Amino acid sequence: MRAIVFHEEPADLFDVLGWWRLFHAAGLAIVGTRRGRIDLDDVGGIVAAVSSLSLAPLEDSVMVKAASTPAVGYIRMSSDKQEASPARQRSEIVKLAEHGGYRIIAWYEDHGLTGTQSLNRPEFQRLLKDAAEGTFKAILLFEQSRFSREDPFDAMLHWRLLRAAGVKLVACHGGELAFDNMGGLITAIVSQQGAHDESVKISARVVSGLRKKLDDGHRPFGRSVFALDRELYDESGELVRVVSFRDRFEKPRGWRHAFVPSAEAEAVDAIRWAFEATACDGLSASEIARDFNRRGLKTATGGRFAAEAVRYILTNPAYVGSTRVFNKYNPGKFHRVADDGPLLFDETHVGFVDRATFDVVQALFDRRAGSVRPRRHAYILRGLLVCGHCNRRMRGHGTCGPKANRSSRRYSCVHDEYQRSDCPKPRVDARGLERFVLSVIQDRVFCDENRERLRTGALEAANEKNSESPEARQLRELRHKIERGTQNLALAESDDDFAAVSKLLAAWREDEQLLLKRLMRGTSRRPAPAELVEAIEGMAAAREHLDEAAPGHLVAMFAQLIARITIRRRNIYSRAFKLEGEMVFHSEVCSEPVVPFTDADVTPSTRWREVASFISDAGQSVTRRDIEEALGIGTDAVNNALRLACRRGLVTKGGPTNRRFRYSAAALR
Repeated sequence: MRAIVFHEEPADLFDVLGWWRLFHAAGLAIVGTRRGRIDLDDVGGIVAAVSSLSLAPLEDSVMVKAASTPAVGYIRMSSDKQEASPARQRSEIVKLAEHGGYRIIAWYEDHGLTGTQSLNRPEFQRLLKDAAEGTFKAILLFEQSRFSREDPFDAMLHWRLLRAAGVKLVACHGGELAFDNMGGLITAIVSQQGAHDESVKISARVVSGLRKKLDDGHRPFGRSVFALDRELYDESGELVRVVSFRDRFEKPRGWRHAFVPSAEAEAVDAIRWAFEATACDGLSASEIARDFNRRGLKTATGGRFAAEAVRYILTNPAYVGSTRVFNKYNPGKFHRVADDGPLLFDETHVGFVDRATFDVVQALFDRRAGSVRPRRHAYILRGLLVCGHCNRRMRGHGTCGPKANRSSRRYSCVHDEYQRSDCPKPRVDARGLERFVLSVIQDRVFCDENRERLRTGALEAANEKNSESPEARQLRELRHKIERGTQNLALAESDDDFAAVSKLLAAWREDEQLLLKRLMRGTSRRPAPAELVEAIEGMAAAREHLDEAAPGHLVAMFAQLIARITIRRRNIYSRAFKLEGEMVFHSEVCSEPVVPFTDADVTPSTRWREVASFISDAGQSVTRRDIEEALGIGTDAVNNALRLACRRGLVTKGGPTNRRFRYSAAALR
């Protein structure tokens, strides 16, 4: 539908204009039954359309006579540079109240806010709210544009609210905005369109002035740039002072500035190194941020460096002598200084980074931004893991530890906070469990003996499709017996014969149910032997190329081979536990479908295992220092490894001897 046709009957003007505004915004043509198509693209078309309407009469209670009427004054100035405007507006509004019989009970003022956006004016919004509550009966203005510079359709929303609340709009220049007659409505619309057009012209003049300043060499003072100080020049072009990039300074109006390398040599050398390390060694922004923080280097505000701050530095052309303005903010609602992105001016000051190095860094960042990193680690066992305590599905999730400085993946039994449960919530390392599952599949499913068994099963399944199975033949013969027995039961002459035949029929019906169950299990075997062979071949290929294999394919393959994996947590003593469980294949996959395992099988080889093995081989209690000297690892790593080994019951902590704790191997209980 591209057009809306309406009947031109008497109606409320604001209702009709509201409908037109909605249809016009949707791009629909508006056609009247008497007037034809209505053009709403300019003020002439709007005025002509309003003139053709037949208005419904207003209720008498809507309009209020002005006799000592409670009123409020509204003052707005567009920018902070109009310091004298609020006082002048207030003076004129007070005179209007004295001559018009209004009693001003409150003032609403919005300073430095444009009239083209009503939602951004807090006092204006409060004014509309108080008007709807009936606090006053009139709003006094210096001129209509102070109330709003929006287009007529948007301004009508405010007018309609005020009219419904019985509140008048009265301006010092223009008088009352009359909404009860056609002439007043047309006058208000024309004045509103004029105020809106004036805003567009003001925007064009402001943007033109900014562009001229940029062409004349003026640059926005903007935010400070790390390792670049600023030389300040007055109106005569004389150097006044040099402001460090760490100092906050408000540049006087009319002054100019130019960047120079900072007097802080350490900051300048750090920036040079960052560009060279990124261009030559391919370091990331995070790695450079960590290096800056290790050096003790602080940002311009005295904080620690983050990857985003380093990325801003490495993409800023100020270090090669160029100035980029309006990078993120383009002033002007109707016109923009930089329509096609930020403006770049070359050779505006002396830089200290080579242009070729800068271009290499930008190309590297563009290449990184355009590339999509593959998901190297997906939870390929999802849907198969079950908690052995509460029978819930275990879910995969990842964490990133700041101390370990690397991400980890786990499968965990997760409960909601409001669910009380005695489940110990076991969790297992995803990488170790997935490697264990793949190794078991390699040993038990991919072996020659099992493959031969599967091929034989596939041939037997193909033959069964063309021949009747033994269970089906037995069921057919048994049902024939039941049919004959039912006939004999009807011909029984004595009670003894009836009881004997009934007992025989009951036994046959039990055998029938058993055969039916066996047949159902046989026909619903999952997966079919032919599908098994295909899945195993795919798994064999994915085993050697796990990183390149699609996670979705691996999930489907595991679902065809594995029925479930159960994980349980067994507490040894306080804060010490072990993981155990079993992996169950589908019955058709291998001859031994149940594979038990412990945490020693599924936990990857880590530092705590190495420490526990050293303590066990020592045959006696040892101290932390003994472990550090023997294994050549640091104190923090030893402490963390001992804590994990104690939690798993492999190591026990003894009392202090000469102020040192001793650790010994523990017998599993």
